[in-house]
Amino acid sequence: MFRRSRVARLERKLKRALERLEARERELQALRGKLERTYAKLPPLFRLLELARPLDRELYERLYPMVKEAHSEAMELANRIDELQSVIEGEKESLQRLLALVQVLKERSRGRGW
Repeated sequence: MFRRSRVARLERKLKRALERLEARERELQALRGKLERTYAKLPPLFRLLELARPLDRELYERLYPMVKEAHSEAMELANRIDELQSVIEGEKESLQRLLALVQVLKERSRGRGW
């Protein structure tokens, strides 16, 4: 009986960990969507600044570095999101394999009367 309860407890812990990981994955997807929407606004800003350059050089020189920095930060954030997504996917796969193993052990233990 002791082993069966340990297996059940382990199974519950793995399921909770998997649920938390899936929640993080959803958060990451939401961030990715927000980043993509923000990033989509940058090219029109660059074009607008290029159009404004002959008319107001001072405005261009003041705003262009900020837009360029925002672009760089968006690219870095996109790369970081990709890295985190890969880590989450790997951990999720591992948890799913462990959960499957625990379930197999649980099924086998039913036949032995643990």
